[in-house]
Amino acid sequence: MRSIGPLFLAVPLLLSTTNPCPAAAAENTFHALRGHWHCTGIGVRRTERSFFDIRSIDPEHPDRYEVFSAADSTDAKGVPYTAVERIVVYEDHAAQIESSEGSGTAQATSEFPIRFTGRTFDDRATLTISYKIDDATLYRTVSNGSTVTDDETCTRNPEKAVDPTCPRPNVPAHVTHVGELSYPADATATRAQGIVAVRVVLDDRSRVLWTDILSSASPAFNDAAMQAARDTTYQTEVRGCRPIAALYAFRADFSWR
Repeated sequence: MRSIGPLFLAVPLLLSTTNPCPAAAAENTFHALRGHWHCTGIGVRRTERSFFDIRSIDPEHPDRYEVFSAADSTDAKGVPYTAVERIVVYEDHAAQIESSEGSGTAQATSEFPIRFTGRTFDDRATLTISYKIDDATLYRTVSNGSTVTDDETCTRNPEKAVDPTCPRPNVPAHVTHVGELSYPADATATRAQGIVAVRVVLDDRSRVLWTDILSSASPAFNDAAMQAARDTTYQTEVRGCRPIAALYAFRADFSWR
């Protein structure tokens, strides 16, 4: 008989948005994106865009970090959706972006404007994504070939006031509901077993923005482990009465007994 049990490690691998470590020029540039923004513009429905940056957990690349963006909007039928964008900034200040529009790279990210160039996901056109901050205004422009498809102008939302006398100012992250972990059919014949650790990126609303594999006993388990991690409901850490975005580890144990 097989026994499959997902285990969640409710400890942050690395803090993100509060009290950053000393950073290089490129990181200081992206720090300006932190927070919540209200965006409108050509080709863009009313959008609330949030940015969080996270330091590397790779000891071989301690200066590498990531920026995550969650854009909350509605589609043409008025159905709410969230689009997630990820930027990886390397030690030499080059960067790579993955977004709902496509992917691209930027060679210099030490100051705005920052311009990513690449291809749309359908590979039908060149893609350009540009970020610029002018005073308290953020501009985000997306072009497919020579056509501007999105032209956002964003104003920063003021931070919500925090009651410093809240009854529980510092609360560790915890799981409120564990997603179902399914044993992969491909692994049944060999009765394979092992543990997969999934990196889970949570925003300050406890939403899962991103998952990827930290370590794995077998690639056959990866998809099931990540699906269980995404289906799990989390309560993110609270620090100083304020919820924060951070990285967490989800540990899925595939075993037989």
